[in-house]
Amino acid sequence: MALLEQQREVAPATVDAEPYAKDVKVDDAAVKAFYDQNQAAFQTPEQAKIEYVMLTLPALSAKVTVDLADVRKQYDDNIKSYSKAEERHASHILVAVKPGASDADRAAAKDRAERLAKEVRASPARFAEIAKANSEDPGSAAQGGDLGTFARGSMVKAFEDAVFAAKSGDIVGPVETEFGYHVIRVTGIDAGRTRSFDEVKAEIEQDLKRNRAQAQFAQSADQLQNIVYEQADSLGPAAKALGVEVVQTPLVTRSQVQQLALGNTKFVQALFSPESIQGKRNTDAIEVGPNVLMSGRIVEYKAAAPRPFDEVKDEIRRQLVVRGASEMAQKAGREKLALLEQGKSDKESGVAFGKPVALQRGQAQPGISPDAVNRIFQANATKLPAYVGAVNDRGGFSIYKVLGVNTPPAGDAAKAELAGTRISEQLGRELVNAYLASLKAKAEVTIDQAALEKK
Repeated sequence: MALLEQQREVAPATVDAEPYAKDVKVDDAAVKAFYDQNQAAFQTPEQAKIEYVMLTLPALSAKVTVDLADVRKQYDDNIKSYSKAEERHASHILVAVKPGASDADRAAAKDRAERLAKEVRASPARFAEIAKANSEDPGSAAQGGDLGTFARGSMVKAFEDAVFAAKSGDIVGPVETEFGYHVIRVTGIDAGRTRSFDEVKAEIEQDLKRNRAQAQFAQSADQLQNIVYEQADSLGPAAKALGVEVVQTPLVTRSQVQQLALGNTKFVQALFSPESIQGKRNTDAIEVGPNVLMSGRIVEYKAAAPRPFDEVKDEIRRQLVVRGASEMAQKAGREKLALLEQGKSDKESGVAFGKPVALQRGQAQPGISPDAVNRIFQANATKLPAYVGAVNDRGGFSIYKVLGVNTPPAGDAAKAELAGTRISEQLGRELVNAYLASLKAKAEVTIDQAALEKK
């Protein structure tokens, strides 16, 4: 635990690669040799001009028309769907009666409910307070007996009848139900209403369009699949029959085709299959998204090919200059590190360290690579300062001066016990894995190849 939580104070210094770029000399022969050895890195991607058709539910919905008479009929036939039932907001106090209770117990419960009813009628503003203190309904007592808003059909009949017969603000009861005796307060009434035809006309029209388009989509999907298969050398017949557009593209890559296909890889695989490339035939109508079908064909195909040397030689030269500058910076950095390790001063070594920072093992630090952090914590801290170096992510070389070590105080017993449990579990897994590995190593297994081939 102490090692994991230990902090080390380090000052960084960097030997950057950029200043060495001017000293790197790259001749034409080196550029050509790199090109010849790495042609796979300088290829134009596989490309194709394609055409495709897409059948979508929204596009079909836009073409569907609905008569006003059909909208009106839908409204009249489903008037209940556009009606909201009356709802009531109520609270209650329950004096519970267990199933099978004696007459005496039931009478006592009723008497207590009547006393509570009298109390809340005398002080209606204290209903919630009295409910919290006396109600035996575990679901609502903590909320002052509040049952929320409900319509008919939500509560037991006797309770519901009493609530819907009362006016807002009325306190009724005790009302007997299978649960016991209820003292009820009606706190609000939301009268039901039926939305007018004009209010819901647009909504019904959209629903009818969507439903008819969905039915038409299923038929059109079958039609598209059949046409692109039966007339596989063109998408024109399918487009004409379904009233969709044939879209043509310039040269595009596989990744660009995947974007057109809403990210669907199955369409890309079908379009760039050998059969499709060679025969320039339609793909199947493939579902590339919910209620979206797509079929395509390749019109022109260009295989991946190496880019001409003249086109990439400047790019290669820049890469070689960057590589050379990195190598020179790293060599200079290692030389400076060696001088520091020999006891030379910062000035004698040509190193200017920056402001110290505190590092903790296993925690990422901006600008310091995980490899550098490992080296910093592996450094011998018995004699400080200590020096370590590592290649940085900019291609240069970083040197770190370890100035101090801060070991935290011992943790509490509970923390140590938890860490011990984790280590025990890890050790147990390692022992089990080692045991299984030893069993496999010792086991003599003979495979009857002839039987496998026969099978």
